Amino acid sequence: MKARSIIKQYKNNFPKVTRSREAIAFFFLTFNVAGKPAYSFAAVDQFSQYAFHLGIEMSCADADILKHIFLLTDHPEFRKTPNEFITLVMDGPAHLKESIEKIIAPGRVIFDSAYRKFISLVFMEEMKEML
Repeated sequence: MKARSIIKQYKNNFPKVTRSREAIAFFFLTFNVAGKPAYSFAAVDQFSQYAFHLGIEMSCADADILKHIFLLTDHPEFRKTPNEFITLVMDGPAHLKESIEKIIAPGRVIFDSAYRKFISLVFMEEMKEML
């Protein structure tokens, strides 16, 4: 099933957004580089479907996650509407909640894998088509 038809089918299961940056999915894609895992950090805005490529790391430690959330908030497209409340949607790790919310203040973070997948579905499908 194509992403857009899945979105139509399940859109009532998740919060409706009315503006950019209201809900942003944050995630990483894992791939191999010279036989070792590498992590490409990205985010997708639910309203606009704008995708942010935030960088690649050779680890996915807490410090790397926090670094890339900060890089998201420092991205020129993200900064077009500063100090606006956002919801960052991600899979985890939940123990970073307080640190993440300090970075994205005055926003909040929610850990919801299904919602994160819903937001990033079109992006993920387009990435697969490119490979």
